[in-house]
Amino acid sequence: MRIQGFPDNYILTGPIRGRSGKVRFLDQHRQVANSVPPPMAKILAHEIKTILCQDYLKFSVTP
Repeated sequence: MRIQGFPDNYILTGPIRGRSGKVRFLDQHRQVANSVPPPMAKILAHEIKTILCQDYLKFSVTP
């Protein structure tokens, strides 16, 4: 999971898919595959915050 950006001590929960593939809930492999890597999520969140703060300041200035 290190290649996805998760820390080494991160623990996944839930079933691990067996050979039959019959798992009712998402398995651990799919949880990792469908996730946004934490470093990328942090960068995206920072950029969204920056844009929202700029828009807020632009529209909240009172003459």
